[in-house]
Amino acid sequence: MQKGISKLLKESPGLKAKELAKKLVLDRAEVSNHLHGNKNLYHQDASFRWFLWESVSFAINILSRSAWVSSEQFESALKSSGSPHDSDFINVSLKLPKQCKVKLCAAAKILAISNQLSAAGKNVTIDFSESEDAVSYLNRAGFFDRLQPNVKIIPKRPKSSAAKHFNANSSKLVELHEIGVLGGENVPERLKKSFIAVVGDEHANILFHAVGELVGNVEEHAGSMQPGFAGLQCYRETSTSMQIMTVVSDSGVGICSRLRPVLRQKYPELAKEFDDKTPAADPKLVVHAFKTGGLSSVDAEGRGLGLKNSAHPMEVLNGKLSIRQENFSVTLRYSRGEITANWDMDLPRLLGTHIISELRLTNKQKSA
Repeated sequence: MQKGISKLLKESPGLKAKELAKKLVLDRAEVSNHLHGNKNLYHQDASFRWFLWESVSFAINILSRSAWVSSEQFESALKSSGSPHDSDFINVSLKLPKQCKVKLCAAAKILAISNQLSAAGKNVTIDFSESEDAVSYLNRAGFFDRLQPNVKIIPKRPKSSAAKHFNANSSKLVELHEIGVLGGENVPERLKKSFIAVVGDEHANILFHAVGELVGNVEEHAGSMQPGFAGLQCYRETSTSMQIMTVVSDSGVGICSRLRPVLRQKYPELAKEFDDKTPAADPKLVVHAFKTGGLSSVDAEGRGLGLKNSAHPMEVLNGKLSIRQENFSVTLRYSRGEITANWDMDLPRLLGTHIISELRLTNKQKSA
């Protein structure tokens, strides 16, 4: 039946269930049940006409050769498809690979782009039909709590929030909580408690102040109607080492859009050095902000160091920072006092600022 329906809809899009049944000499109820039971394949419009989903939607198919979907694999899928922000398609589908697990860094970007597209009036569907196990983790991590309610989930949304039910009962997970919401979760404090439990007091204080700077930046400067969010996940890599990953995400104006007016007004030499007409000016400006700091629209001592301060733990603990902007990304790797900066240009649009920090600590480092 599926092959016959797909063939007909490819040749004659927009047929109704009764027309499909008549052409295939099948029972109408049987055809209708099949169509409604496979909405990852078929799309019904307001006039009850049916289409192949692939013919009416912008598809982002995330692929993974490993058991984990990472931020890099999400970005690879976005590069392959192009930007749904710039597409005329009103329907957008994101499909997860078969039997996958989703890392927090990838979940944050999937969440951000889904909410952005939904806010822009697009019909967004996330297809977990081949990766239902991923739904359990994302539910626990608060993904669906932060996801716009009109984003469709295949096969279905969880009926209840595991993040709310089990909130704060694991030191190795800080659920994706909104930032800067009156009466909401104190996200930096939650992160600090997790850091203390995982790495001890000394490193926890360093990490707490760094994440606090990032969260403060989102609250003060994001400039978006959509709330930002932050979270943490610890991954056991070996018996003696652990990866600590934090994400801070917003859908605002981006770092360069915020800094450029400041450069023109207060730092003319830097405005000339990072002239936006020169190659890679924006990535270089982001690198400068995280390495040097000192850029602020406020005439107060110590201001403008937030981004630099947020990178301090990476220097101390040899970590990595990934900073995704609207159409480029910057990666800063810290090793023994040295900083290596790389960037990737001309990326498909993802609004806002999405910062992923990664630390790998051994048992010896954690107890130090």
